Amino acid sequence: MVCALRLERVLKRYGSHAAVDEIDLVVEQGEFLTLLGPSGCGKTTTLRLIGGMDRPDGGTIEIMGRRVDRLPSYKRDTATVFQSGALFPHLTVAENVAYGLKMRGVPAADIGPKVKRILEVVRMPGFADRYPEAMSGGQRQRVALARAMVVEPSILLFDEPMSALDLKLKLELRAEIHRLHDELGYTAVFVTHDQSEAMALSDRIAVMNKGKIEQIGSPIEIFERPASEFVYTFVGESCSLELPPQAVSDPAGRLFIRPSRLGLVNGAGAENVLMARVTSIEYLGGVYRIHAETDHGAIFFDSVKAPDVGPDHAIKIGWKSADATYFPLP
Repeated sequence: MVCALRLERVLKRYGSHAAVDEIDLVVEQGEFLTLLGPSGCGKTTTLRLIGGMDRPDGGTIEIMGRRVDRLPSYKRDTATVFQSGALFPHLTVAENVAYGLKMRGVPAADIGPKVKRILEVVRMPGFADRYPEAMSGGQRQRVALARAMVVEPSILLFDEPMSALDLKLKLELRAEIHRLHDELGYTAVFVTHDQSEAMALSDRIAVMNKGKIEQIGSPIEIFERPASEFVYTFVGESCSLELPPQAVSDPAGRLFIRPSRLGLVNGAGAENVLMARVTSIEYLGGVYRIHAETDHGAIFFDSVKAPDVGPDHAIKIGWKSADATYFPLP
């Protein structure tokens, strides 16, 4: 089976800066892949290169086995859901959704049924005659999703579609995107800097940094087996301790561990124990976050129960060796 998307040594420069630095990427049909990383890492530029909004300075891009890197966006079989939704304010919902079909030359007799069906799919059948200004941000993004999906592209591109929504609407739209992918099996490339979105939605995640892909894998692989310090610290919360050489052959390095794998030690039983002094305690709603200082750096962890210690108290922190990851200093 031909893969949906293939990038080989794709390069994009702005002056002397490589925004995308000769990356390789393969996305299979029906796969939901997320490009995850901080601002400026190259993820949005990569999406724009796939969609044809920018042209690469090197490398090749194939969609369904067809080379497209020199084709304009309207000749590529993609559709994009943008951050703002980018709906036409003077058009109704039905007219917005129908726009892409008209541009692709779909017969007028077929457009109405397709629009009606896709509005049912995104659970907005009663909104056909409304205008964008009469809807919430989450509803507008559902319309934008319907407009992109109705043309049945080979690849659906998402440019941080939830970044402007409040938490409640964000969670609702995230669940809707997940449901539609499960039901329809569309191929998606999703861009975000929000790790919770990436973990919840993706079959695989490509973590980007400084124009390169640091690691590609399932959400579990990325979280449990990070390939670098950057991946470990960017995906999920983490604590790090500066450690001296453990033996003559070992370099000095950092020990990384998830706060969820740390806990107070009241006696024997932990594989590893570190003395610390409490600096502050925060109540985060359901858990108490304990911040402490050790001889090897600051650390924090959560406790479901209200701790019986306070600032400046001496404590012991324990963890299992299998839960920690060691990276030598560069």
